[in-house]
Amino acid sequence: MNVKSLTRFELPLYETHLMNLPAKDRHLRFSGFVSDESITKYVDSIDLRQGVVKAIYNDALEIIAAVHVVVFNNGHDAEIALSVDPNYRRQGYGHALFEAALKWVRSRSIEKIYSLCLRENRPMVHIANARGMTIHHDSQEAEAYLNVDKPTLATMWEEMLGEQIGWADYTNKRFKVLAGGNINFFDIGLNKRAS
Repeated sequence: MNVKSLTRFELPLYETHLMNLPAKDRHLRFSGFVSDESITKYVDSIDLRQGVVKAIYNDALEIIAAVHVVVFNNGHDAEIALSVDPNYRRQGYGHALFEAALKWVRSRSIEKIYSLCLRENRPMVHIANARGMTIHHDSQEAEAYLNVDKPTLATMWEEMLGEQIGWADYTNKRFKVLAGGNINFFDIGLNKRAS
């Protein structure tokens, strides 16, 4: 599963992804009812200087899963929010996004990562448990946090490499779409060398 950071020009695709979530999933993602107008305002308010949106694309270049990371508390803490298209659930996309977000956060020396969700958001609570996050429950919400290890040269390289692989995967998918799906970007170089 290849995860790529979005540029500001790709945020409308993130908006489309959020708009396509069924009402129940929107409720879980935003911890309450959200209208289309609210989603538009939310996406318009995203400041990529204060965080990142990472996504997984399908072969049609539609975002099928995404994580929004917002940095706060003078760069010491970050909050994450995940969304996965219902047609792509139970395939590890949420876990892959969490790991990509964690690597991004760690590479920036952020000390703690948070997730706030409704208690009924079982997929997010499952991911939080699987990653060993400390979870505090009240009557309706679950707040999870994880102290983030300090970055090492190896972890920073791992994060950068993952990002480059994500971009290569996206470029390959884009090339296939532009070529009508009949060509693989990575095969071109191999075929040239063989001839």
